[in-house]
Amino acid sequence: RAPQQGPGIAPSVRHIAAQLEARGWGPATLELSGLDPVEIGGGGRVVKAEPLDFVLAASGRLDPAPLGLDADVNIYG
Repeated sequence: RAPQQGPGIAPSVRHIAAQLEARGWGPATLELSGLDPVEIGGGGRVVKAEPLDFVLAASGRLDPAPLGLDADVNIYG
């Protein structure tokens, strides 16, 4: 089934941000289309992307390089 963006995307982004912060990833500010900015580790570099693309990259289902991110963004990797 193809990934879909719906009402669960904002909670997914917040969950991933919390997981990344707990792992010491960042600092960064997620500026994802249509969502309020989310700071990880107190702000820092700005990550601009579509929310679904970020969630897919951070869960290992999309290459993070086109988003300007390294593989360490994968919370399952």
